[in-house]
Amino acid sequence: IQRWVSISQLLRVANIEADDAVLLEATEIYSLEDLSAQKSVRLGEKLAKNNEREKILSELPDESKLSGWIEHAQHILDLNR
Repeated sequence: IQRWVSISQLLRVANIEADDAVLLEATEIYSLEDLSAQKSVRLGEKLAKNNEREKILSELPDESKLSGWIEHAQHILDLNR
């Protein structure tokens, strides 16, 4: 059940699709807090490594998209404080 909770939380971020959330969860990004703490370049490296093993996405998000995810996760957290 925790896996679905993590994925549903990540789906709150703009432009994160279901497969993106599954790959993030497989990369040990379980929450908005986890995502907001990432650096886009390093996150891209981790996603690429896990996607090579898991074969979840046919095309990985670029650094710009990752930055947007991170910023939106931070924005959501700020709204909830």
